Amino acid sequence: MKNKIIIALSFVFAGLFVACQDEDYDEPNSFSDVGWYTSQLRQAEYNVGVGKYISFTDLSMGEIEHTWTIGEGNFFLKGPIQRLDSVFDKFIINAGDTVSTDPTIHVLFQKGGMQNVRLFNTFEDSVAFRGPAGLIIPSVKVGDRWVMDQTFTVDVYDTIVPIIELSKGGAVIAHSNPLDTIKVEAGESLDITDLTVIGRPTTIAFNVGDAWASTQPGGTATVVLKKLGLFEGAVNVSRSGQNIPGDWETYKIGSPIKVIPSSQPFVVTGTIAELEDQTIQIPFNGEFAPFAAKESFFEVKVNDVPASIKSLTINSSDETILDIELNDPIYKTDMVTVSLMDGSGIESTDTRTPVAFTDQPVKMYDLGNLFDVNASGFEDAGVSGVWEPSWESDILLEYSTEQAASGTYSMKWTLDGVERKRPGFTMYNAFANGAKVNLKAGKTYRFSYKFYAVAGNTSNATWPHLTGGGLWKGYWTGISGDPVDQWVEKSIEYTADSDVFDVTFMMRLTGDDTTRGVVYFDDFYLDELDDRP
Repeated sequence: MKNKIIIALSFVFAGLFVACQDEDYDEPNSFSDVGWYTSQLRQAEYNVGVGKYISFTDLSMGEIEHTWTIGEGNFFLKGPIQRLDSVFDKFIINAGDTVSTDPTIHVLFQKGGMQNVRLFNTFEDSVAFRGPAGLIIPSVKVGDRWVMDQTFTVDVYDTIVPIIELSKGGAVIAHSNPLDTIKVEAGESLDITDLTVIGRPTTIAFNVGDAWASTQPGGTATVVLKKLGLFEGAVNVSRSGQNIPGDWETYKIGSPIKVIPSSQPFVVTGTIAELEDQTIQIPFNGEFAPFAAKESFFEVKVNDVPASIKSLTINSSDETILDIELNDPIYKTDMVTVSLMDGSGIESTDTRTPVAFTDQPVKMYDLGNLFDVNASGFEDAGVSGVWEPSWESDILLEYSTEQAASGTYSMKWTLDGVERKRPGFTMYNAFANGAKVNLKAGKTYRFSYKFYAVAGNTSNATWPHLTGGGLWKGYWTGISGDPVDQWVEKSIEYTADSDVFDVTFMMRLTGDDTTRGVVYFDDFYLDELDDRP
């Protein structure tokens, strides 16, 4: 019988017997035990790269027969092998042999895929391997002998052999002939699709000059080319991960890649947006040639009033972007527009002139909801596990699709038929996991939420809290006097006196022992206020 199993390191302990002996004691003439050891220690699976080796040691005692067997194409090595050795062909012994009777073997794996190393021992007596976590592998009696037949399965990773497909605009491009130049207009892109089948890579990175893009195995990476010139292209294909043998191969594109002036107009592409530091960024479809003192050709309006421009510069990390700074502050609630007049003399690096535009809107900087979307909107139906009752909660919580202010889910609170843990006291609910944010000193925050009270609900108020990091700030908001059977939104504001970390929120429904009813909550939201004074 053959037992096939992937197994980790196990230590075998043989007892040392010391006793007083008399003339009637017959000393045993043999002792049988079984055990093994590998150089991969306690790994649950054996992984190795092609061209690397693993050592296997048979620690058995009293065996009658003993053999190691390896698959064809792999080799036994003879040491000593030094730690810094990286090429092992010179250590190969008895090339072509697949069986060894040595106690310890070093196996050089030269074939990819699942490879087996078989240990076959026979004993006069029954033996059993005792491994970690209570693992026991018994021997099997065959004829008059006990057989331990163990196969170690090793996953051998091949050396990566990159295969790629190069395309532009969906058309495949030949790329191996150094005499065939690939021409690309500035602002256009090249696509690299990974077709690698050998080596199981984990990351593919594609570069042309200093333009980079990456993708996952089997995916497509897109490199946008902006700088004029003649470039080489390359694809770096790598493999890495826990307990996975690493590898790295570079595939050089044979044909040179020439970026030529674009035939397209030089225009704004994407969204004009404000950054956190109030810089206004204008993205174009090409890189700018250096210029100076061109502020007078741009106009920025704030709430329909022209604003004073402090500076106009090319972005230091992306030369397709212009940065505008104003002399006066702007706010999230402002309406800001940008215009570019003709005649500026500004050019792209491929000598195009930017197309003028008027009153293009600026997307103002907004952090959005600071709370985790799963905690605040319930759309993961509780998978993230962030919404939990407090230890004293007297309320039944359910992720519900019966009502939703947005999306599909809301949180349903049911007060009917629940045992009162603290008679006469209120009901709680809190986010115990996740949903934590940090607040900055001097900043004002708006905390809003929505509720839907079903007619017949007798709880009299909601009492939301911002809590955590030493903060405990509660506010009375409603239900009493608010409409029923419809969504109602409430909001509160808080200005942080100091930096506060790990802030979450807690909601309380107030009532007493007789409180009954159903209330739904949805769309908890915390954002940083940035209103013009």
